[in-house]
Amino acid sequence: MSDKRLSLLALMLVGLAPTASIFASFGTGDGLLGQVVWLASKAWMLGLPLWWHLRIDGQKFSWSPVRQGGVGAAFL
Repeated sequence: MSDKRLSLLALMLVGLAPTASIFASFGTGDGLLGQVVWLASKAWMLGLPLWWHLRIDGQKFSWSPVRQGGVGAAFL
């Protein structure tokens, strides 16, 4: 699959989660189903990009260390 098609697929998959969450919350109100769909959509929005980065793009998981003050310097 071309890079352009993969990018479009990723955008559509990530864009569907908030839409489904909104429709479910409007349809069910504050019920259990609405909360479950909301939680699933949040997991989808956080998990899909991570999975895509590791599996589709073939990148490694990396962690950038904090340098030169980190969060403490940001508050100053």
